[in-house]
Amino acid sequence: MEIPIADLEGKLDEIRDGNGVVLILKANYHRGEKSDYYRFRCRVCDHRLSIPADKAHKKIQCTSCEAISRLSVASLRLELVESAKSKAQTADSQTAEDSTEASELDKAEAEKIQFECRDCRQQVRVPKEHAGKKGRCPNCRATVDIPYYSTAAGFRVKHSALQSPMKPVTSVKVNLAGPDLLKGYVPESPLQAGSWGSDKMVKPSTPTTEKTSVKRDGLPWENPPEQGGRFWPTCKLILFRPNTAFQQMYEDDGLGNPIGFAVAGHMMATILFAIAMIPVLIVACLLAAPHMPDGVDYLKLASQFGVGIGIWFGIGLLLIPIFMFCFGALLYAAAFVVGGTEKPFATTNRMMAYSLGANLQTLAVPFLGPVFFPIFWCVQMCCGLSKTQEKPMGQAIGAFLMATVIPTFFIGLLWGMAG
Repeated sequence: MEIPIADLEGKLDEIRDGNGVVLILKANYHRGEKSDYYRFRCRVCDHRLSIPADKAHKKIQCTSCEAISRLSVASLRLELVESAKSKAQTADSQTAEDSTEASELDKAEAEKIQFECRDCRQQVRVPKEHAGKKGRCPNCRATVDIPYYSTAAGFRVKHSALQSPMKPVTSVKVNLAGPDLLKGYVPESPLQAGSWGSDKMVKPSTPTTEKTSVKRDGLPWENPPEQGGRFWPTCKLILFRPNTAFQQMYEDDGLGNPIGFAVAGHMMATILFAIAMIPVLIVACLLAAPHMPDGVDYLKLASQFGVGIGIWFGIGLLLIPIFMFCFGALLYAAAFVVGGTEKPFATTNRMMAYSLGANLQTLAVPFLGPVFFPIFWCVQMCCGLSKTQEKPMGQAIGAFLMATVIPTFFIGLLWGMAG
């Protein structure tokens, strides 16, 4: 049996060639209408994958890069514990079948002995009735002594449940000539993983008024990457999948990350805008040169262009925090008016900073940038209010219009009176 690789540094080529199995450290457990399943990301290509929960012990083949992976036992156990806690908190809305499944799972876990093989250092789990005997490790096939209690987990099997510790135990070989312990843990061929679907979550059998919180995994910018960058994946997610982006964004994780993303987005947009304008200026100079008696002073034009880019970048740095807090206050107040909100003010500021940093990249598109920016901005503000404040889309649109139209009306009225 291959030992799954946890540290991928320097081993990606070996894994891509099919000579290694990647250990998936994090997986999310979901309940669907037809079946339960796990969602996770391929650690080699970051592709989103899903597999049925009852086949989580199998090897998994990525549909994008074809790398072979396996979900870690720790990630599966963590999801089961979280699921059990969730069931306990909403026991009044659960069916008797769910309670029976949870109790059977706890009973099965309590009757297992978990220990580490002395040869391959992999964890092995066996029924407690085999305590004190000898068995064959399913990983390296070495003969191992099965302890009386678990040495790799938080639970123990008492000696009294098996035999007095004072009485010597005769060594008995278990399944040495027959099937190995935990037979079936390693499949003969990897399971082909599927993409993340839109399978609807199972609704509770009885209505409940308790509001469940959305589990958020954070944007790529908010999580340290295993490989590659974080800026462009975050921009792509916000620009083209705003609902998914703001549903993943952490609600209250400080303003350092979002402000840093907005500043990085402004700097990147400035560089891209300057590069995109160079061919436009060259064409303009070539067309204007015949009509200018002294010709075009390219050195002066280049210096003025550089100064203009510098002024644009400096003013942008000053406007980012002002715009975030001023317009953020209007959006937050409007959200209160249309239906109230339980989220902190920082949530709105975080949403605006991420949206601003991503949307500034549209200005680098020649001629169409000023058209794309307001369109993407309006869509992202509505989606962001809906997902971060957990409001219906109608209320989110109403709050955005209220925060935009009313101040614009009063500013125009004052401008007209002053004129």
